Amino acid sequence: MATAAKSFRELIGVSPSTVSVNDSTLVIIDAQNEYANGHLKTANITESRKAISTVLETYRKSTHGGKNIVHVVHVTPPGAPVFTSGTALSQEFEELTPKSNEKIVEKNYPNSFAKTDLAAYLEGLGAVGQKIVLVGYMAHVCVSTTARAGAELGYDVVIVKDAVGDRDIPGVAASQLVDVVIKELADAFATTISSTAKPFALKSLTVIGYLPTDPRMTTESDPCDGKRPGCSQCVLTGRKCDGYPSEWTFVPQNTRFERAPEAHQPTLDAVQHGGLLSPSHVPLPTLGLVRSNWDNLIGLVVRSYIPENELPFIWDNSDNSRSRICGFWVEVLPELTAQTHQDCILPSAMKALATSILASTPHQSPSNLDSTKHYYAAIRALRIEIAARNPVSHAEFAASIMCLSLTELMFRDSVAGLSAHVKGVSQLLQTRGPEQYKSGVLHKLFVGFRPFLITEAFRSRQPTILASEEWIQLPFSIYSPSLMHTLFNQVAIVPTYLHQIDKMSENPGQTDPSEITILFSSLANILVGLENWEISLQHQTDSPCYWPRVTDLQSKEGTPQTQDTAIWFPSVTMANVFTHIWTFRIICMTELEKLALLFPWLILGGMSLTNQCHLHHVQGHTLALSNQICSSMEYLMQDEMKLFGPASTFSPLKTVYHKFKADESQQMIIARCQAIVNQLVAKGLQSAPIIVFGE
Repeated sequence: MATAAKSFRELIGVSPSTVSVNDSTLVIIDAQNEYANGHLKTANITESRKAISTVLETYRKSTHGGKNIVHVVHVTPPGAPVFTSGTALSQEFEELTPKSNEKIVEKNYPNSFAKTDLAAYLEGLGAVGQKIVLVGYMAHVCVSTTARAGAELGYDVVIVKDAVGDRDIPGVAASQLVDVVIKELADAFATTISSTAKPFALKSLTVIGYLPTDPRMTTESDPCDGKRPGCSQCVLTGRKCDGYPSEWTFVPQNTRFERAPEAHQPTLDAVQHGGLLSPSHVPLPTLGLVRSNWDNLIGLVVRSYIPENELPFIWDNSDNSRSRICGFWVEVLPELTAQTHQDCILPSAMKALATSILASTPHQSPSNLDSTKHYYAAIRALRIEIAARNPVSHAEFAASIMCLSLTELMFRDSVAGLSAHVKGVSQLLQTRGPEQYKSGVLHKLFVGFRPFLITEAFRSRQPTILASEEWIQLPFSIYSPSLMHTLFNQVAIVPTYLHQIDKMSENPGQTDPSEITILFSSLANILVGLENWEISLQHQTDSPCYWPRVTDLQSKEGTPQTQDTAIWFPSVTMANVFTHIWTFRIICMTELEKLALLFPWLILGGMSLTNQCHLHHVQGHTLALSNQICSSMEYLMQDEMKLFGPASTFSPLKTVYHKFKADESQQMIIARCQAIVNQLVAKGLQSAPIIVFGE
């Protein structure tokens, strides 16, 4: 029975946290000699002490120069029998001696936040201070109270379980005590990870990255775990690993990354002249391109990515009022590449994207095409520019990250890498401000990567700067937003609400009822607004926005074909707008239902709003919307939709799958999702299973 039990965090939908040494702060609690030699000597001192030291050394190799390391030491009055001041017992373990920039916090209570400046210091660190990784002593006192207090204060708490120690107490052995404490904290307050994997490749730790494997880590004694851009073994032990965002260092060029001989000159001329409608027709074994071939390379990317019926409009400047689809950012590539040389970031990123497209073309890609090689080279170029502190143009940087983001979709394990690219773009936006994205190349790039940013905010359930009024208004103050971006304007605030719901779920009894009511009403208003906007769209045109269409379903060999009703649209824009409206409606209804279950008085106090939000029939309404989404996928999966159409299905499919995956009565719709994902993989989007299913 115990093995089937779910944690409280699982029951309320809180996912395990991921962490790297660069997006979190290490908090070492009371790692003092009292626990090694004093009255409070812990049972597992040798093992836990070694683990703490290992974790500390990895954090000292992060990009923050020690600022994301906090040493908490317990201080007692003079003459106290424990942590005796003026003696070695009060001092931190010698191997943990703080270095410059590392913060020291003195406490007098078990809770490290109680009457200390710890919270203020973490707040000053910004995002890196919002996720805290706890190690130290004792599990049932200071570690436990600090973890609980941290969760209550809104921190994302992670505990390295084998870097936590305790002593035998009356009636309970230390090993049992630590085990129970860790399990109860994992149940409701924190994510627990282990430092026992080789070496400190934390079991639940996601190292943001880009390459499928690190070629340096290939021995059986020290295998690569496949995380990208550097495997956990490299990033967490300080070994140099080509990728970002680990340390801003890079290995010298060596023979593995020298340009391949240009014996097979790629023939891309057909791209610009209409001869290439499929990337499979282009022999591109090395992509060792000369300058004259950049237009052809751009043509390859454009024709592989943009739907066929949108191609005539991509460089049509007759109406600059808006971009027809979010993918039109590629029109800036000719202008940007004209200003760069072949070894700069953008050409490298374009090579990576082109080779990943070709390598992912089923049964047709050249056998000697190594897409990871070019991807690796692009990441190296990006890191070199960052390390040089004299970066290329803002626009080239953004376009390069956009190319690499699309490249991620061709790799099987892409979530962490895609997330890292999105975070990089978000930081890039903040360095310039919304005024810079009103027109020109930067506006076109903003239109392209805004969907990635908002989708990632929904995935991570974290607020985004794009929800602020200035980021909604200023970038579209000259050119009006497309329908898709008008939709994003309405829902950009929703990830903030999802984050608030997660925090309320952790401590429902301690949440101010007025805050709950405001949150419920705000989310309900978003839902009602989406429904009204959908109706308005359908009334704005004489022709329908979508309609049913009977299609033939491909059947297994030896069985007759069957028929199914698909939903068809007048354009890819309309398909994206409506499938995403339905997606956001499902999310809103699901979260409102979660709030109503946590706080039943919401329903009793707001019957009118409850009826408007369909909270009495959430299952039926969300199922109907989910079926509409699945029935729309065939339109977006057509060959003429190229990569843009299929890639647009990820977020809607993910929402449908996770809404019903645990419902045994709805396995038919789950099967539909799985079949669609199989089609996405067949089209070369190898990332589909991990993005949609999270597996």
